[in-house]
Amino acid sequence: LDHKVFVGREQSKEDIIKKIHEPHPPIITIVGPPGFGKSTLAKHIGHAMLKDGFFVNYVDMTEVFSKQALAIKVLACDSTTEAIKNITIERLYEWARGLNHRTLLILDNCDVFYTIQQTFKQL
Repeated sequence: LDHKVFVGREQSKEDIIKKIHEPHPPIITIVGPPGFGKSTLAKHIGHAMLKDGFFVNYVDMTEVFSKQALAIKVLACDSTTEAIKNITIERLYEWARGLNHRTLLILDNCDVFYTIQQTFKQL
């Protein structure tokens, strides 16, 4: 992680980290135009949360085209998950409900997944 290119985002990073540490943290979205630094900010937050003892699961959604593909990507990052087979979105929900450690799930480049889902709804 290149700290030299992370300029002017420390306050945003600290604000988001504060939210993550709340007793019931919200779903947090980082939005902005291409090149704004959303992914870099998310990665810096992920590294900070690792240092705080969180399990951090970073998923690049660029090549995720279905809910099942999302479930496979998320569950494949969890070393406690049994072999990846017959994975469903329901299994992902079960995994999330069964977490007994502080976990941060970063879904990056969700705009691609969202666009694909919207396109299929229109067909």
